[in-house]
Amino acid sequence: MNDFREHAGSFELDLDADPQRAWVALTQEMGDWWTADMTAAGGRMALEAQLGGRLFETTSDGGGILWATVGVLVPGQKVECFGELSPAFGGPARTWHSFEITPSVAGRSTLTYHDHVWGSVDEGLGATLLQGWKAILGGLQRHLAT
Repeated sequence: MNDFREHAGSFELDLDADPQRAWVALTQEMGDWWTADMTAAGGRMALEAQLGGRLFETTSDGGGILWATVGVLVPGQKVECFGELSPAFGGPARTWHSFEITPSVAGRSTLTYHDHVWGSVDEGLGATLLQGWKAILGGLQRHLAT
């Protein structure tokens, strides 16, 4: 078993869309830009942008994984999700993810992502998770550039 540790990280992505369009892509089109190779079970991702909503993955056989639950929602601007990591995914641990979209220049926007994980995790998990989120949200960035 690993020692109790905390890891936190954040990054920003420039999005080729105004904040309203970026919000729709983040909250309603997740299954279109989140690639199966960046899921836990090869399924399709979705986000229910409402308090108590789910960030979840469904598989073609009717199974799935609950990644996190929406705990904070500022429509059109920010969603924060809280979840669990089982030992199979590097835990046991708790996670917090924050996605915030703000206006940038000339019809563009910025996505700021914050990640925090705490629990029985190894030293490298925080960096691994942050790299994974950069790859995942890079899909959103590419989706909006088309």
